[in-house]
Amino acid sequence: LVPGGRRTVAVGAALALVVPAMLFESNPPTRAGSERAVAATPAATGTPAPPQVAPAVQVRPTTSPEPSRARPAPPRGTPQPPVERRCGAPANPFGYDFCGGQRIRRPAAGVCDWFECVPGFWSDRGWLVQCRDGSISRTGGQRDVCAGHQGLRRTVWR
Repeated sequence: LVPGGRRTVAVGAALALVVPAMLFESNPPTRAGSERAVAATPAATGTPAPPQVAPAVQVRPTTSPEPSRARPAPPRGTPQPPVERRCGAPANPFGYDFCGGQRIRRPAAGVCDWFECVPGFWSDRGWLVQCRDGSISRTGGQRDVCAGHQGLRRTVWR
């Protein structure tokens, strides 16, 4: 008496035959470093060219090593361009990103020119969120966040 009856026995027997056959047909495992590169061109015929040797370079030690700067420091008083932190958000004039900050409850009027908005974007209430399909919605804080858009991915911040 086998739980499930004949069907269970048949499935078990099929698996017992199929799994070893699949393992037999698979490629054997390779060890790290055992790969060999193969040229895409046919083998050369005739005498191989001698290997080229790089010229010798003489290095002279300095008496007083000084640290070098990768780039000079800008003069004081020069305004620096702001560092853009977007964390994957598209470049936009509103400063919206996925990094963190304040939730956006009243987005700028042109937000849909820079982000892909869900249909009915302006009729929703809540804060800006990005759905898993990449579109943004104003359903943050609601029970059905990004319903129909594969669910919530992350919040859009200012």
